[in-house]
Amino acid sequence: MQLSKLIVYTVLIILNHILFTNCDTIGKSLYPLFTGDKLYFFESQKFDFFYVDLTNVSLDTDTVNKSKWIDLTEVKPQPDTLVTKPLSANNNLILLDSTDSEVNAYTFNTTLNQWETIPNKVTKKEEFIFFDNWVSDGKTGISYSFNSISDGMAIFDPINLILTKGVSTPQNLFAEGFVLDDFVQVLLNGQVLFIGGGFLSLKYSMSSILTYETTTDTWKMTNTVGETPEGRIQHTAVPTSDGRIIVFGGISNSLPASPQLSILDTSKTPYEWSTPTVESPFGPFTFSKHTAVMVENYMIIAFGKY
Repeated sequence: MQLSKLIVYTVLIILNHILFTNCDTIGKSLYPLFTGDKLYFFESQKFDFFYVDLTNVSLDTDTVNKSKWIDLTEVKPQPDTLVTKPLSANNNLILLDSTDSEVNAYTFNTTLNQWETIPNKVTKKEEFIFFDNWVSDGKTGISYSFNSISDGMAIFDPINLILTKGVSTPQNLFAEGFVLDDFVQVLLNGQVLFIGGGFLSLKYSMSSILTYETTTDTWKMTNTVGETPEGRIQHTAVPTSDGRIIVFGGISNSLPASPQLSILDTSKTPYEWSTPTVESPFGPFTFSKHTAVMVENYMIIAFGKY
C-alpha cells in the first residue's frame, strides 16, 4: 500500500457552517480509530494497517506531510484472525475472534504500536453471540454491536473480558420478517442510534430512528422533526461533543442520497434534523462507502467513492 496515494477530506464544523479542505490521496474503505494524536485505519482481511500522526498538525491547513503517514502492515507478530471490524478500548484497538467454543481478544497497543503476542481469553456468557460493527462508550469503556432484531445487542466489557448480550430485543417494534441492514450505529450520551440503512430496494425512513438505551437495556423508536434527509445506505454518521450527529454521503436507489450532508441535533426535544450550509472548493460532492471519524472539532472523511 502506498501511503502517498490517499485522499482525505477534512470537515470543520462551526455551528451550522461546514468548511472543506483537501489533502493529497486515493484508496478504499477502512475502519478508522482516533486515539491520542493518532488516526488509525485498519482492514483485517488483507491486513492493511497504518496511522496518521496528527501531533502538532493543524487541521486548519490543507496538507498533512507524507512523513506523518506510518505504515504498520508489516509489524510482527500479527493476530491470526480475519475479523473485519475492530473495537476501541482503553486507547487500544481490539479484535475479537469467535469460534464455536471460545472467543479470543487480540490487542494492539497504540502507545507502543505493537500487537500483544498472546491473545486474551474472553468469557462468553451466552452460547451464541453474533457481532460485527462495534461502537464504544468512552465513559464506561463498554462496546456494543447489534445482533439482530430477534437477538438484540452484543455487549463487550474489555476490562473484565466478558462478552454477553442484552436481555431485551427490538422485535416488538417491527413487523414479522423485517430485516434491519446497512445502518450506521452511533453511540451518544448512553444511547445507540441506528441511522439510515435499507434492505433490497427499501430504504428506512430517517424520521423515526431505532434507539437502544444502554443504561436500561431497552429499545424504542425515536421520532424526529425538521429537514428529514432521504433514507440511504453506504453513508457515515458520527457524533459530536455537543450532542449532534453528522450524517454524510450515501446512496438511495443507486443515486446520491439527498442531501449529502445532514445534522441531527439530539440536544433538542424532539430530536431535530437540519441541512447546513456547505462551502467546498471542489464543487458539488457525493460520497459513498467512505469512512468518517471525529478528531476534536473535525470530521475526517477518507476513501470510498466520490
